[in-house]
Amino acid sequence: MRGSLGDILVIALLYAVFRAWRNPPLRSAIMAIAAGFIVEGLQYIHLVDLLGLKKGSVLYIVIGNTFSPYDLFMYLIGGGLAWLADQFFLRRTAARHSS
Repeated sequence: MRGSLGDILVIALLYAVFRAWRNPPLRSAIMAIAAGFIVEGLQYIHLVDLLGLKKGSVLYIVIGNTFSPYDLFMYLIGGGLAWLADQFFLRRTAARHSS
């Protein structure tokens, strides 16, 4: 459970970073999910081992070393939830400004 929640939160954080750079909501969600998929792909090919990274190094931790198709699903959920939350707040903000 903890790992799954972490996957969702990381993608939501990436979404927020992309939105802060003035990207549209849908593009931000796609980029955040794509970043998660890329990292998971790097785990699939065992990039940390190919590069000879030491366990516990920053890059080793960021890339990770265990591929899981379940993580891909969590990235989709994280991106979707972040996008939905953003849409909700955008609508509320627009409604306040039109009143």
